[in-house]
Amino acid sequence: MFYVTAIDNLQMQPQSPAGKISGIQALAIVFVAFVVIEAGFATVAAANYSYFYQALAQLQVNLAVLQVGPTQGGQSSDVTALFSVENPTAYQGIVMKEFSINFVINNSTSGKQIQGTTGLTAAIPQAPLDPNTVQNVTMNFQIGYPPTDLQFHFTVIVGLSTFLDTITGFQSTFSCDTGQPEACQLTELTPEPVGGFGPGGGGGT
Repeated sequence: MFYVTAIDNLQMQPQSPAGKISGIQALAIVFVAFVVIEAGFATVAAANYSYFYQALAQLQVNLAVLQVGPTQGGQSSDVTALFSVENPTAYQGIVMKEFSINFVINNSTSGKQIQGTTGLTAAIPQAPLDPNTVQNVTMNFQIGYPPTDLQFHFTVIVGLSTFLDTITGFQSTFSCDTGQPEACQLTELTPEPVGGFGPGGGGGT
């Protein structure tokens, strides 16, 4: 578990169970499969790789806690956002190596955008995303507005380490909206080639 700050009166948002693979997840699976085949990974372990594709496509991110409180003077706000990351599949062999967020803030009463996108990266150690194990990441930051009628839209980017690291890395991008109680939605799964294709070993378990 990553560093978590203890906070009173935490506001929990409901989390949705894993559902069927969406269209973008299905496309991600096909694209990753193509990368693996081109890399020479199409072996007798293909069945295990299918679990690997599912683990990438079904990775879950939730905005578990969001607390916004006034700073001294009341003209700005301290924000604590606690995100949970979970691999709901039986596949073992994925490691979270990076976690960053961008956010846009809207006034939920007027609908006016009051702050643009800001990038924040968590200084976290690498953590294995073992089956059904939740890893928590806390982001603490300040904004220059009082904590009134604020609605956050977060874009979460999770960097992943896998058995394909010598060939390609992966970034999963999620969209989280505090105006909607559902879990964050996977919007993009991006392979990031790090070298030429070549023969490789097997996947996780």
